[in-house]
Amino acid sequence: MPPDDNRTCSESALNGLTFQQQQTTFFLGHSLRSHYEDVIKAPIPDELQARAEQLKRRAFSDAQNEIESE
Repeated sequence: MPPDDNRTCSESALNGLTFQQQQTTFFLGHSLRSHYEDVIKAPIPDELQARAEQLKRRAFSDAQNEIESE
C-alpha cells in the first residue's frame, strides 16, 4: 500500500520520489516498524533514564548560566 496523500510529516520527503521509490520507502518503513515494534514499546532502562535526566539538568544549568552571563 503506497503512502497516504494526507500524510504531512513525510510528504515533503516523498515529493521528489518516483511512485516506485515511494512504494519502496513505504515498504521499508513498515517492515522496520513491525520488526522493531517490541524494542520501541519497551520501557527505557533505569540507568539510561537517569543519564537522560542528568543531561537534561546539565543543559538547563548551562542555559541558565549563559543567560546570567549576558
